[in-house]
Amino acid sequence: MDAGAVLLTSLDQTVEQVSQRLVAKQNAALVAAPGCGSTTLLVRIRASLTQQSADIIDFDLTAEQFISNSIARLSQLAAVTNNQARVLVIDHAARLAREDLTRWFEAVRDNSPRLGTTCLWVGQLDSRLVEHDFGFQLHSSPRSHVSFPLLPRHDALAAYRCIAESHGCKWGEAILFLLLDFCGNDLALVESATEYLYGDWSSKLYDTTVWDRVARWLAHSARVQEYRALIRNLSDECKRYLTLVRLGGKPLCRRQELLEEVDNALRTLCLNGLLIPNLLPGFYQIRNLTTLYLVREAFSPEIGHEPELLFRRMTNERVSQLLQDVESMLRYVLLAEFQILGGEAAFGNLIRPHRGRFIWPHLHHKNPFPPAC
Repeated sequence: MDAGAVLLTSLDQTVEQVSQRLVAKQNAALVAAPGCGSTTLLVRIRASLTQQSADIIDFDLTAEQFISNSIARLSQLAAVTNNQARVLVIDHAARLAREDLTRWFEAVRDNSPRLGTTCLWVGQLDSRLVEHDFGFQLHSSPRSHVSFPLLPRHDALAAYRCIAESHGCKWGEAILFLLLDFCGNDLALVESATEYLYGDWSSKLYDTTVWDRVARWLAHSARVQEYRALIRNLSDECKRYLTLVRLGGKPLCRRQELLEEVDNALRTLCLNGLLIPNLLPGFYQIRNLTTLYLVREAFSPEIGHEPELLFRRMTNERVSQLLQDVESMLRYVLLAEFQILGGEAAFGNLIRPHRGRFIWPHLHHKNPFPPAC
């Protein structure tokens, strides 16, 4: 996705928070699940740092064939001779093999004092496990650990449109909102869908055609295959949580910031893009319908899974959740009336006939409350 083509305002605070930490010469970590767009966001972070006269040195650890090349380039950097902030932007370190990651941490630890640098670590690194397993701190303080935020719907759709246009696709509202359910904030998953929903999909849409393409995408897309391989290789504890989710349960989410999650399995599931914090604090939920589809496929293969049935079932569940929210609101209103008027008076108001009307007549007036007697 072209970072300059769409500006997602919901990420402004993230850019500012990361930049402030780095300019203050504190190591920082921008932690994100795969496909969120953290690498794309680096364009804005670099621009912010440049405006504040910081010297930026990029290390994309998947761009070079061998980690020894990156280590050699780091060792050859000259030391800082002034008070200028120098930032090492280190992306995709989580993709390194354990041995290579160990060598890279040692190189950064050995060279940072000489170079006078601060580091920005970007990607799905688990800060707690890195400190436990390697004795290396990615960030200077908990405030310097920044979790990539979930995109609100309007920003996600803006990114979807940008991706579609850049790949020669024309998606109408129906396809955009369909993919919003199946992809969520995984923009790499959206990009993979352009290979299947290519061309004009803004009109003349038929159920059989759309779901045929979606089924092919879920069966053959390389990005979806990466999810399948990930789920197969998870630990037993992670699989137990996914089984809970498959059965309709929701693991507890005590804190929204990922660094504060003490359960290793839950952090792993979030960092790998399988779980996200629920919109209503207190629980985790599945990241998107694609993830739920693959979880059900993996843990109950004996049952046939069709994406259109899953989509319609989840749509019905969302309607049920809305109705439950309305019911909860009415319960709070009634509870408040009982508390204010007292139990007997409130009960009398409820059972007193009002000329066959459900709404009391004075509620139709501009001033719904009658004058005090």
